[in-house]
Amino acid sequence: MSNYGLAEINNLSDAKNAWESFFGRFFSPELSKGVNVEFDPDLREFIPRKNPDAKNKRADLTEERTLHSDDFDDFLNGDVVKIPDHFKLTQEGLEQVYQAIQRGNFEDAALTREDHTFYALWLFKQNRITRQQMATLLARDQIPREYPLVKTFKILDDNGEFTKEAVKLWLPVIKSDAFGGKFTDWHLERLRLLIQAAPKSEQIFYLSEPNPNIISSQKRELGNALQINHSWHRTLYQGKLYDLHMSFGVLEGIQIATSGISGAAASRAKLGKVGIDAVKEGVEFYYRPTAISMRNSGIEATTKGIHGYAESLMPAVSAHDVFHSRLHNTIKPEFHMMLNHMHQIIHQHTNQKWSKTMWELVDREFHAFQYQSINLDSPKEAARHFLRMLTGGNAIFLFHNNVDSALSDDGFAIVLNMVNESEIWKKLYKIDIEFLGDPYKAQIRKVKHFKEVIGNASLRPEILTLKYRFFSVLTVKEFNLVNRVIDSLGEQLVNSADQKLVFGKYAIDKIKNLTTLKFKTIDKDIVVNERSVRQLIPILANRQLASKLGVSDQQEVEKEVTVASKKFISTYQQGTLDNNALNESINRLPSIAAKLDFLEACYEKIIRSTGYSRRHAVADHLFAFFKNPLTTSQREHINLLKAKFNEVVSEYMRESNLSEEEKEELQWCLQNKGSNLARCKTDRFYLHFDSTVPSSSGGVKPL
Repeated sequence: MSNYGLAEINNLSDAKNAWESFFGRFFSPELSKGVNVEFDPDLREFIPRKNPDAKNKRADLTEERTLHSDDFDDFLNGDVVKIPDHFKLTQEGLEQVYQAIQRGNFEDAALTREDHTFYALWLFKQNRITRQQMATLLARDQIPREYPLVKTFKILDDNGEFTKEAVKLWLPVIKSDAFGGKFTDWHLERLRLLIQAAPKSEQIFYLSEPNPNIISSQKRELGNALQINHSWHRTLYQGKLYDLHMSFGVLEGIQIATSGISGAAASRAKLGKVGIDAVKEGVEFYYRPTAISMRNSGIEATTKGIHGYAESLMPAVSAHDVFHSRLHNTIKPEFHMMLNHMHQIIHQHTNQKWSKTMWELVDREFHAFQYQSINLDSPKEAARHFLRMLTGGNAIFLFHNNVDSALSDDGFAIVLNMVNESEIWKKLYKIDIEFLGDPYKAQIRKVKHFKEVIGNASLRPEILTLKYRFFSVLTVKEFNLVNRVIDSLGEQLVNSADQKLVFGKYAIDKIKNLTTLKFKTIDKDIVVNERSVRQLIPILANRQLASKLGVSDQQEVEKEVTVASKKFISTYQQGTLDNNALNESINRLPSIAAKLDFLEACYEKIIRSTGYSRRHAVADHLFAFFKNPLTTSQREHINLLKAKFNEVVSEYMRESNLSEEEKEELQWCLQNKGSNLARCKTDRFYLHFDSTVPSSSGGVKPL
C-alpha cells in the first residue's frame, strides 16, 4: 500500500519518535539553567516574561529566558493568570492531580475539584505535563456546567487495541469526518500507534450533554457551521444523542497520521485572546493558535464576532480553531508557500500591515480540498486547483474590488507579481499562469498589456497602481498622454505635503478594512478606482501646468483684475472691454501662468458682475430653458477672454520652441485642467435645465 509520501509509523518506537519530532517543531518545554519552578503554595500569579521575544532567540541565549520554559510563556500569551483567593494549593494536591493525569483517570476526585486546572498549570510550568495535556484538561473544564460531561472513554485497552466503545462511538466519527480524502486502514493503524505512544490522559474521548446554544435549532450559530463542516461531532449512546469530544493528543495524532510529522498542522493552545499576528505566525510554521479559556483565571478569550456570530461559547471557539488546523492540512505545502508569498507581496505593495484580503490569505478558510486529496504534479492541474481554491461558486474571486469584477489594489499587486515572476510561480508554487482560466485569465491578459504599454521602469507602487486605474478607463491615446504627465510629475505625487497618493483603508457597506489607493488633499480624500480615477485628471493637469509654467503671483493678478473689472458692464451702457484693454493688463503680467490666471479670474468676475443687465428681460425669462443665461455683453466679453487665452498659449508654444509631443501634452493639460472659462457656453441658444454657468464655486446663476 502507498505510504502517501509520509514517514512510516510501523511500531510503538516509530510513534514515540514521531511525537518527539512533532513537538520539536515548536517552542521548547525545557527549562533554562537557573530557572526555579519549585512548587510554592504562596505564589498567587503566573506571570509572563518581561520580554515576550526571549523565546525566539537562539537557544544558547538564556539570560532573558526567565521564570519558566519558552513553551509555557507562549501558552500564557502575555496574560497574568491569577489564582483565586479561596484556592489553597498544596504539594499533596499537586501530586494527586499529577498522578490522576498520568493514569488518565478523569473520574479521580483530584480532577473533579475546581482548583485542578491551577495544579495542572503548575505541572506544565514544571515541565511534568505537556502543553497538549494542559489543553485537554482546559477543554474539558470549559464545557458549560449546564450541559455537563457525561462519560469519558478510553480509546485503547491494556493491549493497545481499540476498545469496543471506541469502535462503536469514536471510530465512525473519525472515518466519516475525515478531511483531505479517504481515511484508510493504513491511516488508522498509524493513529492507533500514535495514541498508544501518547500519555494516558490523551488516549480518550468523552461525551457531554448536547448544548443547544452551540448547535441551535432556532438560529445559526458557530457550532452549526462547525457541524456542517464535520468539525463538531455528535453520536448516539444508549439511545441518546451526545456531543463527542476528543483529547488534543487524539486531534493532533490524526493530523500526524494523515499528513506526516512535518505536514501536520498542530493545534497550539493559548490562553486569552489570539490576535491576527499570532495566527499569521502560526500558519507560517504549520500550526493554528487555539484559543482556550481557564475558569476563574481572570483571563477572557474572544467570543464575540467570530465569523459574524454575535457570541459563541468557548467549546465552539476552540473547536473552530481546531477546524482551521485540520483545514490547513488539506492545502498543499506549495500552496501554503504561495499564500505566504501573496501576503508578503500585498504588504510590500501597499505598506499596510493588515487588510481584509491579507487576513483571508492568513486565515485560509479555503474549503476546495476539504474532502479530497490533490496532487500538484502538473502546473496545468495546479492552475485548475488554484482557481477552485480562490474562486467562489458565483465566480467571485478573492482579489476583486467588492463592487464589480475589477481587481482590487491587493489583487493588482498579486496579478502583477504573477506576470513579472511567472517562472517563480511555476517552479515554486507549481502554477503555470498561462493555464489559469477566468476570472484570472482576463486579468492577467490585461496586466500583461499594461506592462507592454508602460515598459519596465521601476515605479513606486502608488504610481504604478494609479497608472493601472487610468489604463483601465482611458483610450490608448489619452492614456499615453496621462502616462507622460504622471512620469513627469513623478515623486511629487507621493511626496507632496498637501496633495499626495497613499494607500489606506475604506469600507463598502459592512465590508471593512479594504485597502485602496487614495489621493489625499487638504479638503478630502479621493478613493482611486475605475469609477473615480477621472476625477484626478484636472488635478494632474494643474500640477503639470504648475511644474511647466510656474505659479503666478496672485496679488499681481488681482491687481490687474481690479483694473479690468471696471470695464465689465454691458456694451449698450458704454462697456469698453476690448482686445486692447485686455492686452494692457496681459502685458504687465510677467509669466504665462499669471496671464492665464488673470483671464480665468476675469471670467469669474464677469459672470458675477452686476454691471450687466438684460434689455429684454421678460422675453428672456419666457425662453429661459434654451436661451443662454448670460447676457449678450457677457458672452461677447467671455469670447474675448477665450480668444486671448488661445492667443497667449499659442505665443508661449511658439516662443518656447516646443516639440509636437510637448505641444500635445500642453494642450491636453489646458483642456483638462478644469477651466471654467473653457467650459462656459457662449452660444446664444442651447437647451439647459437650469440657468447656472460654470464657476469656481460650483455654479453661478447670472442676473
